[in-house]
Amino acid sequence: MRINAVLILFLSGLMCGSLAFSGGQQEYGTGITWNLARTGVDFDSTVGSDGYSQNGVVWDESTRFEALNSEVMVDLLTGLMWTRVPDEIIRTWPQAVERADVIEVGGFDDWRLPNIRELRSLIHHGRDTSGWLEEIGFSNIYDGEYWSSTTYFHNTDLAWHLDFRTGRTNPDDKTDLRRILMVR
Repeated sequence: MRINAVLILFLSGLMCGSLAFSGGQQEYGTGITWNLARTGVDFDSTVGSDGYSQNGVVWDESTRFEALNSEVMVDLLTGLMWTRVPDEIIRTWPQAVERADVIEVGGFDDWRLPNIRELRSLIHHGRDTSGWLEEIGFSNIYDGEYWSSTTYFHNTDLAWHLDFRTGRTNPDDKTDLRRILMVR
């Protein structure tokens, strides 16, 4: 009986508009207005908060990478070290993870597959990515798809890959064959 009374009070509050809502939020340029329930949390858009503008970093494409040795490139923007040449063999995702775990390149043995964000950091949106990476010191960069270490959240049989031709990321079956670049 008490549940029915609470439900009736709640519904009558909705019909009468007596619940606490902030009024009149309008989506810019649409003329659509909606009401948002008050949560007691204030939005903070001050300098330094997550809500403040994150404009990115300006970088010089000719000096962003530096060759550490004949097998390793250092990204001076992110601090990541990359294998200069992709692995020669295309692999399934489990094979790629295993390969990165056991390989020694440039005097280092702690290589891994990059996560999808790290891999996307190699994309140059203003130029042909493969060509640009070749110009700055990488070698044999295939203009195609590379595995990341990132498993797809909604289906763990899939993992994210990056297409260097388009800059797009997509999840694909871990049994598909892709190239790999390794990072540390």
